[in-house]
Amino acid sequence: MVHEINLYLTREKGYRAIVCCKQVQNSSFEGVETTSLFSQGRVRELVEQADLICSHLEFSELAIYLARKCRKPLIHFVHNDFWPQDFLYQPENLPHEYIVYNSVWLKEASGFPQPSMVLYPPVNWRDYTVVTNNHYITLINVSESKGGKVFAELARRMPDRAFLGVKGFRCEMVVVEGLPNLSYLPNTPDIRSVYSQTGILLAPSDYESWGRVGVEAMASGIPVIAHPTPGLKESLSYAGLFCDRDKIEDWVEMIRALDDPVFRQEVSNKCLQRSRELDPARELAEFAQFIERILSKQLAAGL
Repeated sequence: MVHEINLYLTREKGYRAIVCCKQVQNSSFEGVETTSLFSQGRVRELVEQADLICSHLEFSELAIYLARKCRKPLIHFVHNDFWPQDFLYQPENLPHEYIVYNSVWLKEASGFPQPSMVLYPPVNWRDYTVVTNNHYITLINVSESKGGKVFAELARRMPDRAFLGVKGFRCEMVVVEGLPNLSYLPNTPDIRSVYSQTGILLAPSDYESWGRVGVEAMASGIPVIAHPTPGLKESLSYAGLFCDRDKIEDWVEMIRALDDPVFRQEVSNKCLQRSRELDPARELAEFAQFIERILSKQLAAGL
């Protein structure tokens, strides 16, 4: 999400974007600069030179400290409601701080007092549209939280179908050996090659505040069956097919229902329509205006 936003700001708006995190060295990726949080003095120097700071999750309190010290405006990207974020309610953290939520439901659930907007994770449907051979029923990220066990059980119950699991990173993956109709791929940046082999995408996650892969798959009209988390219901909307992750037989029945070519075409058409509705151009432009108002306010205050 953040990389797509940074690409827009650098390519379309002429900003210079620098990402500070612990997993990278001083480098750049597609025009977005990266630097290590552990570069001594480097992060403080960058904050002092910056017009605007953005942060999320575990580095939010560090960002608050640096932004306050250097008198810079700060945007918090909020994309879940379980990470401890009570510090956002503290009065001293209100001036010159702002919130960008990744979904409407999350904004309503969180209700932080800072000025805010909703920016859906940008997915340009043109970048994800492929011709698929409909070979696999696919799960992207086979961790337990994303539904790796549900996925493997479906493969066990449906030996006549081919299942493809794509491994994620950071979390422990659920990899089940011995099922001839179940194969796995390592984590890959070439996600289009996965969609080009996918006939149905599964999203049996126990938690999703939005659900980017479902939106990506819909760009090619690929039906998406998902557990009804608030985020997946908002992102997939009328185009999604929803089943409780604890009711495996419902997933089997929904997969079988898509064998009906009329029903499948109806679902596919809805997916295409929904993906076009989520074209990010308008919201990215609104985000740029949001930034411009923040900077104008800082300038007017003499900061």
